[in-house]
Amino acid sequence: MKFLNKKTSYGDASPFTIWVNSIDVHTGISDRDRAKTVSRLHEVVSLISSGRVDDGRRLFYNEFYAPGHVPILAAGDLRIRRGHTELALLLSRISGLSPSVVFAEMLSYGNSMSLEEARRYAGRRGITLITGDDLLKAFRVDNNV
Repeated sequence: MKFLNKKTSYGDASPFTIWVNSIDVHTGISDRDRAKTVSRLHEVVSLISSGRVDDGRRLFYNEFYAPGHVPILAAGDLRIRRGHTELALLLSRISGLSPSVVFAEMLSYGNSMSLEEARRYAGRRGITLITGDDLLKAFRVDNNV
């Protein structure tokens, strides 16, 4: 179907794959239900990334259903796509963590917060703000696509 295969307004293919719920949730939409689903998804990713692919696959197929309320994103090659998904996985790798990441977007009156607004927010709260460019430079990720 053509309408399902469109690109985003900024040109990249969407990293979203499917939306799932854990079979242990009530409706799937509450924060507790989403947290339960995310925790179980983390178990799947941890199994797979530790080489227990069949166990991770079995857990996923037995413990989740779709459609649900938690999106699963698939990262691309960081040399090609420099999105939040790819950068978050770079952070998890360099930190020695499982490549399982949860996003929360900062909003400002119904829109995504601008970088300048995020800098002010971080400054007021004493939070270190790291940009994608900071990560790429610090870890010498080649900028040539």
